[in-house]
Amino acid sequence: MCKRKTIIRFIGAVFIISVLSGCATLLNGNSQNVWISSAPVNAGITIYDSDREIILKGSTPLEIQLEAGERFLRPAEYWVVIEQDGYEPFETRIRGRLSGLYIFGNLITWNVIGWFIVDPLTGAMWELQPYEIKANLRVK
Repeated sequence: MCKRKTIIRFIGAVFIISVLSGCATLLNGNSQNVWISSAPVNAGITIYDSDREIILKGSTPLEIQLEAGERFLRPAEYWVVIEQDGYEPFETRIRGRLSGLYIFGNLITWNVIGWFIVDPLTGAMWELQPYEIKANLRVK
């Protein structure tokens, strides 16, 4: 009898946690690693946020963790500029797109709170694309 109560409590706890949290928040988190490399290596990297403020200056290769969401229901957006003397600058954009875990995970579990509140608030509803940048710099 005691074992049955423990199992029922465990199942109840798992159910409550899944209902009160978002599927993408649990599995994706609200940030993502992005890998940036270039040919030639040791090129300068500058990453700007959506307000065009510098959030990082470094050199390739580099792995950085970026927030996927900016505000409630708004994906993050970043500009990446890779430069090296004697080469043309390389520019690209990283943007948040709807995560498959957000869409299908919350749909399969019928998680209304995760769908409309938790995942949008945490930014976990977004997935950054591309998650890997390989810049082949061209000689000027």
